[in-house]
Amino acid sequence: MHPEITDAARNVGPTTAVPAKVAIVYRIVPHYRVAFYKGLSAFLARRGVELTLFGGQPLPEEAFEDCGGHIDCHVVAPNRYVHKQIYYQPLFNRLKDFDLVVIEQANSALLNYPLFLRRMLGIGPRLAFWGHGDDLQQQAPARLRRAMKRFLSCRVDHWFAYTDSVKSIVRGMGFPDSRITVVQNAIDVSTTLALAEELTPAGRGAIRERLGLPDAPTAVFCARLTEGKGLPFLIAACERARARIPNLHLLVVGEGPLGPWLDRQARDKPWIRPLGARYGREKAEILSTAEVFLLPSFVGLSILDAFAAGLPVLTADFRNHSPEVDYLQDRVNGLFVMGQPDPNTYGAAISGVLTDDALRGQLREGAFQTARHRTVDAMVSNFGSGILQALDAAGRLRHRAEEPAASTWSVP
Repeated sequence: MHPEITDAARNVGPTTAVPAKVAIVYRIVPHYRVAFYKGLSAFLARRGVELTLFGGQPLPEEAFEDCGGHIDCHVVAPNRYVHKQIYYQPLFNRLKDFDLVVIEQANSALLNYPLFLRRMLGIGPRLAFWGHGDDLQQQAPARLRRAMKRFLSCRVDHWFAYTDSVKSIVRGMGFPDSRITVVQNAIDVSTTLALAEELTPAGRGAIRERLGLPDAPTAVFCARLTEGKGLPFLIAACERARARIPNLHLLVVGEGPLGPWLDRQARDKPWIRPLGARYGREKAEILSTAEVFLLPSFVGLSILDAFAAGLPVLTADFRNHSPEVDYLQDRVNGLFVMGQPDPNTYGAAISGVLTDDALRGQLREGAFQTARHRTVDAMVSNFGSGILQALDAAGRLRHRAEEPAASTWSVP
């Protein structure tokens, strides 16, 4: 199946470009972005565009690995932290010779302000935002912060929206629809998808035995262990579900500030198995042993890990989800437990899916279909097409090759 390409990507064909320079400036380069940046760099290079990725170091307490060194086009831009995640990157002069600079839509990125001032004076590179469009994870965003974000959002030259819902937000601010590219944010889940599609029941049993996991109904949580992920809520809901399924086990994949708290919970509740951070095939094997993926709060890119493993995702109405919650279709590839979040209701949903083989099979197939659709390759093509569209608007592409109306770029 071919990955989905957005309308923006369809409207721009292959080009012969005057050598053009594009920069992406982000605070950090996490491991889950490596495949995307490598693919985007190759995509643009084949079209005569040079990409430079600037990124710096995370805060020590974030427990993130800086993965910029794995990407050839990466250049270190040391983050000078002012307060928590408010930071400055000393790149103002270095960016002046680029044709397009893609920056994070973040009030905390202090470099953005002089870049905007220079752009408003009619000099310097064109600017594009890449982000959520709004403070989606703040139930009541501060008025000044929100007003500043909206003010700047309408003063860039191009927008890279994570998903369709973000495009709606940006369009609602009055930004021209024709200059918004929906990238369909994704991560590389090919290893997980391949394993899930080839694994037999005997193979799954062998993985359980090797990892020391019980042959019992199993749920999994796979994400950063942070306050907003709703881990206390999740454990309380699993306790309710265990009233109906006494041998239910919960696997927890991830690390973060709540790691020590989770370890204490597991000592008192041996049905909880903290497994730490896992990547690649190791993570895929753990996911393959579960029947359902639990992510009640702050749904983000890990939803694609779940779908690639054929796991239905169960979330709750915390109203703090990232744009990737768009990928969840209720009763197609998961369940969206509506109403005021309640461990009893969420626990009932967990036990309901685990005891209904027909529903679980239906959701499993829907999960696989979504994973095959939302790929890094599609994201690369969508983002790359948006970059070329922005460069073309700036007069930095010599000409656009004529293509049949129905054709699209091949995905690298």
